[in-house]
Amino acid sequence: NNNALLHNLLWFLLAATLILGGALMIAFLLATRLQKQITDPLYSLTRHMSEIIQKEKYSSYPEVPSTQMYEINVLIDNFTAMLDQICEHEQALQKYSADLKQQVRERTCELEKSNQKLEATITQLNHAKNEAVNASAAKSRFLANISHEIRTPLHVALGMLGIVLGEDLPTEVQRKLCIAHDASSHLQGVIGDILDFSKIESGMLQLEDTSFSFTELARLVVKCLEPRAA
Repeated sequence: NNNALLHNLLWFLLAATLILGGALMIAFLLATRLQKQITDPLYSLTRHMSEIIQKEKYSSYPEVPSTQMYEINVLIDNFTAMLDQICEHEQALQKYSADLKQQVRERTCELEKSNQKLEATITQLNHAKNEAVNASAAKSRFLANISHEIRTPLHVALGMLGIVLGEDLPTEVQRKLCIAHDASSHLQGVIGDILDFSKIESGMLQLEDTSFSFTELARLVVKCLEPRAA
């Protein structure tokens, strides 16, 4: 009986060992298959994410092995959708950057044209200013040069008229010579005033406060115009 019990116990241990080994083998096979369905897609997805981060190529989609697990498929689909959104934002950013560069080029071109026009205008203004300064200087030199030539003949004419008026002449002739003398004196004053413009431009004009007779001035004007009115 003891031998039979021992024999049965050994057979029971052997059967239990075989059953346990078979269960472990089945569990190992199931774990291996489950690992391929879960860990392999996750590993591929993780590796692809690392490549995208390093290379910054968001347009490449992950090559993940097909799986029958719903959660893994949802994760892959969401990751792909996220890449699509990133690509869209990147394209929009590139388009905005290109448009901004084009606007900068256009504005720069417009500014260059405006600067060229402004420089041309400044050049023309400087040229006109130089011409005006040269013309004013030439006029001043001309007035200074002809001042002596204008005053000298008038002095001679006034001197000769003064000499003639000192002689014994008929009344009518003397009256006419007086008119000529007064007109020449007035002309001398007018020419002097005209020549004073050169002093105004050079800043050398000095104002004088002198008294005059309005009656005498009116008489002189009437006397000068009397022969033509007659």
